[in-house]
Amino acid sequence: MTGTDFEVEIKTRDEDRYVFHSGHGVENPRKVLEEEIKLLKNLHVETTSAVLVVDSRIGIEGTVIGDRARNGRVMMTSSKARETLLSELNRRRNQPEASTEVMLTSDIAEDSLRKYNTAVYIPRTGDPLHLVKQKILEASKTLRDGGRVVIASSRRTVERLKEYAGELGSFDETIDGDVSILEIEPDDNSVEEPFEVSKLKHSIKGEKVKFQVPSGMFTPEDMRRVEMMVRELSAAQGKLLDVAVGPGLAAIYSRGLYEQETVSVSQDDYMKRFAEKSASINGKDLEAYVDEGLHIFDSRSFDSIAYNAKGRDRRFRQNMKDCFRVLRPSGTVFVVHSKDIPAEQVLRQEFSSYSVRRREGNLQITSATK
Repeated sequence: MTGTDFEVEIKTRDEDRYVFHSGHGVENPRKVLEEEIKLLKNLHVETTSAVLVVDSRIGIEGTVIGDRARNGRVMMTSSKARETLLSELNRRRNQPEASTEVMLTSDIAEDSLRKYNTAVYIPRTGDPLHLVKQKILEASKTLRDGGRVVIASSRRTVERLKEYAGELGSFDETIDGDVSILEIEPDDNSVEEPFEVSKLKHSIKGEKVKFQVPSGMFTPEDMRRVEMMVRELSAAQGKLLDVAVGPGLAAIYSRGLYEQETVSVSQDDYMKRFAEKSASINGKDLEAYVDEGLHIFDSRSFDSIAYNAKGRDRRFRQNMKDCFRVLRPSGTVFVVHSKDIPAEQVLRQEFSSYSVRRREGNLQITSATK
């Protein structure tokens, strides 16, 4: 565990004690625990229950439920590689009694091979409402007859979900402080899928690309980042690894503009799916993966890497070490980042040379050579 990680220790009503590890992206133990603890406090499961955990962040719900349903089974799911990794780490650390697994997926209904008595779900802050509804619908399709979906979130979020809950079946609400627990018993999971897709097109240097993204998950600034990056990749050599630029858009544009061999990787399975879809729409072949830490490429190497440092990117230094590891000698990483990230300082320390290639407003492209 690095110096930027922390441990949180909780004691449940069952008198069991657990220790969980987390990293950047989950900043405050109290914030992490509020909805999870309220959900666990108000949730009853039989010892033989089969339970599905949707969007497991660090494995708290699945681990505790795994001891309550000690003769049953628990499946924790997430579309994000880092959350999946942390959930698995904490599952191994705490060793719940039930058969407990972790699965990386962005399509629960498609990838789940078994049925469950209960599905529990704490929506991520910032997820579009249509995506939250879609996950509720997918969870409902994994249930046995008489099963239920239990959601814990802010009272405001749950209020926005009640109409949709009524379309799926009957529901009850329990309010515990600032958190609301919504328990849905679906009787109709044939309702129309609420998932919304934005169909977009954009031209860079005369290369027109059509692409699709989940609505609300790709902003005008994201497009600016893609365009800045693609213009600088004319200087990239050899095989290119696109790390979360678009959904695979740096790879798609570079293949068309510069005839580069390209590979795409994201930390979110939704972005992988849409990278593959957008490549197909444009008649391009694309290898696309979802991974945390680029470990999937430990036996491969690249001449160039395009890296998108979004937000504050608290793991930026480690991510640059990962890029350095999979670069060939004299290879170059191109980083698009906000000026709030100390990219130049980190790259100066980790690479043999670096240069600022482009500045536009608060965004900057910095490159570094191994």
